[in-house]
Amino acid sequence: MLRALGRLDDALGAYQRALALQPAYAEAQYNLGNTLYALGRREDALLAYDRAVKLKPNDANAQLNRANTLKDLGQLQQALQGYERSLQLAPQSIAAQTNRANVLQRLGQFEAALAAVEQVLRLKPDLVQVHCNRGNLLRDLCRLDKALAAYETALSLDPRAVDAHSIRLLTLHYRDADNQPRQQAALRAFAACFQAAPHRPTPVASTATSPLGHRPNRCLQPDTHPN
Repeated sequence: MLRALGRLDDALGAYQRALALQPAYAEAQYNLGNTLYALGRREDALLAYDRAVKLKPNDANAQLNRANTLKDLGQLQQALQGYERSLQLAPQSIAAQTNRANVLQRLGQFEAALAAVEQVLRLKPDLVQVHCNRGNLLRDLCRLDKALAAYETALSLDPRAVDAHSIRLLTLHYRDADNQPRQQAALRAFAACFQAAPHRPTPVASTATSPLGHRPNRCLQPDTHPN
């Protein structure tokens, strides 16, 4: 309750007092980890999650949050193992599968990341941002036609998705360098969406980003037109 009210320091003290009385209280260790994470104390949060999963190894949420903390700390292989343990316990966890895809992409395992994203979409096909993430991964794999189709799907679900308009426009610039009408139509759609957005993000220029940590794509060169 204290953490939900934003009283993080008070919540931290409460969990620490509870654990002083009952160190083997797995739920308190888990909530201690959540509070430390919210306070930005990632290393301390990881220690709390380590204790929580040791006490209750079948807790999918504790495994997930521990993996998230490892990811934030740059311990990607350990994070990947944590997501896989969480998914063994909760196979339909969208958060675990999405974050697993994030780590796989950062490790350069693009095919595996794509498979993870597609599994998320099988569970919940109306997630706009996940369609964008799928498009980004397809771009990493130089499958630009399929990437564009993924962005189109995202926009069919939410025509106001500024990120999808922006990344689609960037991809069109390289995929259809000679198709000026298509580029102009995409630019007009992006401009209209950007102007209507209540909180305008910074437009994407030459380096696209996404929740999957997308970086400039190695196959996006003006003279590259893969099949």
